[in-house]
Amino acid sequence: MRNYICPHCFRNVNPYDFRYYCFNHDDYFNYEIPDWRKAFRQNEYTLKNIPLIFPANKPRLRAIQEHYQNNVLRNVYCPDCGSRNQVKRICPECGEEFYYKLLGEQNRMISVAGPSGSGKTVYLGVLINELKNNDFLRNKNYSFEAIGQMTTEVYRDYFYEPLYGDQVLPRKNTTLSTGNYDQSAQKPMIYQVKKVNSPSNLILTFFDSPGEDVEDMDEARKHLRYIHNSQGLLLFMDISDKDSLMMSIQTLDNVVQMYRESLAITTNAKIPIRLALVFGKCDKMRKQLGPLCENVQKIPPPEALEQVSMTFENYLANNGYKQIINTIKNNFKNYKYFPVSSLGFEPNNPPDISNHKINPIMVEYPIAWMLYQFG
Repeated sequence: MRNYICPHCFRNVNPYDFRYYCFNHDDYFNYEIPDWRKAFRQNEYTLKNIPLIFPANKPRLRAIQEHYQNNVLRNVYCPDCGSRNQVKRICPECGEEFYYKLLGEQNRMISVAGPSGSGKTVYLGVLINELKNNDFLRNKNYSFEAIGQMTTEVYRDYFYEPLYGDQVLPRKNTTLSTGNYDQSAQKPMIYQVKKVNSPSNLILTFFDSPGEDVEDMDEARKHLRYIHNSQGLLLFMDISDKDSLMMSIQTLDNVVQMYRESLAITTNAKIPIRLALVFGKCDKMRKQLGPLCENVQKIPPPEALEQVSMTFENYLANNGYKQIINTIKNNFKNYKYFPVSSLGFEPNNPPDISNHKINPIMVEYPIAWMLYQFG
């Protein structure tokens, strides 16, 4: 039985190690998962299924085996009261709930990181609203669903209400290393992107990590363990001024070092994760970028994403940012560059943004590229 990655602590969890809690009697209970192999042998070792032993039928055999595994994982019940719908699974590492709808699914996780002031918090607030409401996912036959009540509450209270209700910029997260953080930094927001009639999911785990915990290497090792267990990373860069540029380069160097250490990758090998470099605040560069920020397609095909990335890479190369390009080329196998503007304008009197309507530019593009990558 394969392990899962907990979307809260990003540690590998053996499903046999789950803890269980029953709401009916407000207590934990022990549950021994039945041997799915026994039921598999009893029901499937028949004459009609003899062809399954041949290599050509291996995918079908694996699908049947996974069906049995998933059944025993899902059909957990409280031995005291017999309840199934009042039971939740608990990650043995962090004590958070491992959600039912993640069981048995092929989940791929995408994470977010970047230095302080790079625009992550505003970007996440706008991106999630766009993914919920615009045509990109719907027209591609994807659903976009929050997983768990905590995700809904964190997004509503710390992102949506400030941006779209109060019309102010969300509060900047303080560092995890000092213990002075609010709930949006403490709890990840977890969303499921699922294509109609597809067996696999894309799990978007938006953990709005305080930038200070990526800028400092020792703190990054403690708090950003989720990075190396993700299959995709949105890394925010800020080149709006010299200090921001230096901090972004330091953050990039720390991320590279973390990957190499945690995955034991030699200096000559490329890091296999899919990396989208997100350059926020592109509204400050609209004159230099020219038509790139105009007439943006809401449903970008793969070739449009490729063109945006190539054009912005050329912009970086021609404007003194070759250090970023060289670091990426030397360390990563699969990457793209995306300039975005979460608001579509530069606030005149921050944190107040009430004088303008939010009109984001290309915020969906990094996620769109990830979706195409994962098929």
